[in-house]
Amino acid sequence: MIFSRYFDQESFIEFFEYLTTFSEYFSFQKQLALTMGTVLYEQPSDIGFPVAYYGSLTSTVNFEFDVSNGDDTDDDNGLFFRIFNYRFSYNAQVINSMWVFHQDNTAFAIRQDNVYKHQFGQWAKIAYNTPKQNLKFVFERPDYRKPASFVMHSKTSVTITTNKLGDVPTALVKTCPTCQNRHVLTRGDEHKTGRYFINEDSEEWGARISGKYFDCELPEASSQGEMFKILGEVFTMNNKEPKNLFTAVVMGFRQINDYLTYFPKVESCGVNFKWSQSKYHPVTQTELSLTGSIQDMQSGRRYSLSGDIDFQGDIERKHHIAINYEFDNTRPDIPMLYDIFNKHSFAMKIGRKAFEVGSTDYPEYAVCLKFDQTYPVDNDKYFTLELNRPQKVTYEGAVSFGFDSSCSNHEQKIIIKSKAATIEGLQEIPEGKMVLQCMHGGKEITKVSKQPQLSTI
Repeated sequence: MIFSRYFDQESFIEFFEYLTTFSEYFSFQKQLALTMGTVLYEQPSDIGFPVAYYGSLTSTVNFEFDVSNGDDTDDDNGLFFRIFNYRFSYNAQVINSMWVFHQDNTAFAIRQDNVYKHQFGQWAKIAYNTPKQNLKFVFERPDYRKPASFVMHSKTSVTITTNKLGDVPTALVKTCPTCQNRHVLTRGDEHKTGRYFINEDSEEWGARISGKYFDCELPEASSQGEMFKILGEVFTMNNKEPKNLFTAVVMGFRQINDYLTYFPKVESCGVNFKWSQSKYHPVTQTELSLTGSIQDMQSGRRYSLSGDIDFQGDIERKHHIAINYEFDNTRPDIPMLYDIFNKHSFAMKIGRKAFEVGSTDYPEYAVCLKFDQTYPVDNDKYFTLELNRPQKVTYEGAVSFGFDSSCSNHEQKIIIKSKAATIEGLQEIPEGKMVLQCMHGGKEITKVSKQPQLSTI
């Protein structure tokens, strides 16, 4: 049985209009039990016995969702305010197994079981002020005694069974009376680890986060140093070709992705992750207020977004973010002529205001990022560049941070400047040569050398 539902741009507009126009109260509850993704593949083998692969995903979902109007709702004046109360729980079991069927109706299998459990439930508020183009979110943070949690565990076992339900296999008992028909692969309790890999209760952020291994035989779970050792080995060049920095970084991230995709492997391992308010001076809710604008300039456009992020509780922790992006397009507005922006500017600032928790003062702090880029554009050449003319691309960027709300007052700064330009007489360079131009001792030096040959793998 296949269920299909198609959504397009109009569908989301209709849903948003419905969400903003329904009145008073809306409630939704749903419990689902699903068995999906089941795969059964059987084929003959070289030894004459059939081999089968079986995989399945079974899950249960419980979702409760209540929506009501806020006290400040005024749809006639463009003030949209809704309160959402939600509770979500999810349980799942994933099975992957390989089977070999013997001629006397006995089946041998190796099977990996993964179980997952996730639950959380809080309330949230959403408000939108149409005249001011302001969008506000308020989220409740989970209580310290009822944290949002995620638990998973995996184990691998080998089994002997029959192809008939209810039958007890006797093949193993004949040769090994003390052996069990099902055995979990393990190296013993002395190799199992149960420790926190993160356990922070921060009064500065008003949050508690904890992550713990349990019943875990993974080597990287044995200690923090072993985990960093294996992480460092991911980016080495020993097992990668060609041996260069680019390959080590790119293939290293791919190796991390493969590790997470197939985590865990044969070893048994469990992870328990929790997030909630801190025990002392907690942040009970987070308020995010965003205001955006779009301005048409003489030859381009500017996008602006400013926001306040307030961590609310018995102590207010106020943060601010401002993002500006603008571009220039000096080409004429001609249909079918693609745009080329000859200038880009981007600026972002994230800062916090000073606050005090107990006897500890946290001063104001800000991080600033800014960069400008220029590209060559020949307005009389709509599809190409005139390479006989001087062309250049410039980049100027800066990152600064410090205990001051003004970016210009930061003592820690990183400034990057670059320029790539055409060289006069470039069309006279023989084929197969390359040009290196640099500054040495205040003098510009140009060197023509043989172009290196690039090989592909």
